[in-house]
Amino acid sequence: MLKEIHEKIGEAYKNNNYFKVILLVEGALKNPKFGIDRNIMFQYASSLLRNHRVEDGIKVLRILKGLDKHPNMLKTVDKILERYDEQQKLKLPLEEYLAEGYKLEEGLTVFLKPDCKFLYEEDNHIKFLSRPFVIWKIVDDCIYAFPIEDRTTHGHILHAGRYFKNQDESVYPSLVSFRIEDISSIDRKLEPLDYTSVIKDLYERYCVLGSIENIPKSYFVTELEKNLQISVGDIITIYNSVDRVRRYYYIITVDETEGLYKGVAITHRNGEIYLKNTDIVEIPASAYIMGKLNVSEENRQKLEEATADLIGPKR
Repeated sequence: MLKEIHEKIGEAYKNNNYFKVILLVEGALKNPKFGIDRNIMFQYASSLLRNHRVEDGIKVLRILKGLDKHPNMLKTVDKILERYDEQQKLKLPLEEYLAEGYKLEEGLTVFLKPDCKFLYEEDNHIKFLSRPFVIWKIVDDCIYAFPIEDRTTHGHILHAGRYFKNQDESVYPSLVSFRIEDISSIDRKLEPLDYTSVIKDLYERYCVLGSIENIPKSYFVTELEKNLQISVGDIITIYNSVDRVRRYYYIITVDETEGLYKGVAITHRNGEIYLKNTDIVEIPASAYIMGKLNVSEENRQKLEEATADLIGPKR
């Protein structure tokens, strides 16, 4: 009977049925003869965390850390506990956070005071005042940030398990700015890969929404575009708002005076890049350029040769 329960717990965990793991373990614990080995304890703790019973899951992991001496298990447990403790120690009121020697920086998420008056906002953000904001840029005592919402219909997902939250979240593409003194407390620090993915995702969503709504480029888009530095030989991506698909162009001329790029549409098959046609397309600098593609040197040389006769010498 006990062996059968152990097998059911292992099977449920393998099938990602974490709620069932919790039910099976907590039901089995009522039997004084039920013995919990290290694997069962870890599966139980992991299931608790995944079901957002964070404090309970952490308690089980701390017990496991104190009892188990298996090096591989301890390494995994220590990694989770270290990440949890690192996040928890940042959850301070602003004054205490700064007094501890921590700095406000990009990727930090913060809560704002209820009476915060935004210096700039692209939307009505009163509805977000109970939510954290992720810092994108700090200029003097002015902070530019984006609200984090508890919906994951669009955008890069901030997984609940990674940040010991009650649910997955995403970042809403609407920029605000406020003063440092408008911050009430610190929420967490996004992991570098998450932060990079969030900013890339926000930029792409702005480029799509901007091209559809035909609105002027925001400060956020303008600042990120500076890092693109479009040159001859680059392959850029532009969202076509008519058919709602991305278009790719190989740039053959850059006219900084007129603020104009000239390019040729490209496509790809089986890793090889080809010209779709030889029509030269003019792309104004005001266009929303979603990004640049990295291609092999072989493909780059092939495109250079294919476009060599389309226009005069490169500028």
